[in-house]
Amino acid sequence: MLGVIKKYFKEQINVRSESSEHAVTHATNLATAALLIEVMRADFEVSDDEQQMIKALLRERLMLGAREVDDLFAMAEEEVVASVSLYQFTTLVDQGLEYSKKVHIIEMAWQVVFADNILDKYEEALLRKLADLLHISHRDFIQAKHRVMPD
Repeated sequence: MLGVIKKYFKEQINVRSESSEHAVTHATNLATAALLIEVMRADFEVSDDEQQMIKALLRERLMLGAREVDDLFAMAEEEVVASVSLYQFTTLVDQGLEYSKKVHIIEMAWQVVFADNILDKYEEALLRKLADLLHISHRDFIQAKHRVMPD
């Protein structure tokens, strides 16, 4: 899956060459979307609630258009085998965003995890890995979890 999304990033960044800042913002938004999709797939069960949560987060918080959201999901659904490396996407996010925005991404990932009201060990493990790769402190990781945890 990650190979297809990487190709999409390159195509979209080349198309959107109006400004370097716009290209970086677009690339980090798409990398964030890819990471959220990976979180959704971590427990090997994709629920409608998780899909809807990701789509809502992408539209509202990252301000991605409906076409971009649909394109990402179409690519994710076409691919059966996921890559073992998140490095391409976490590097983009880590280098392209300030710390508070990276914490916000972890919070969004927690929202995806809790969308189906099940905290799966694989989802939590992936979030811990993402937090490490994004250089998020354990304290901020746990606080993000508690901010969105259902009662």
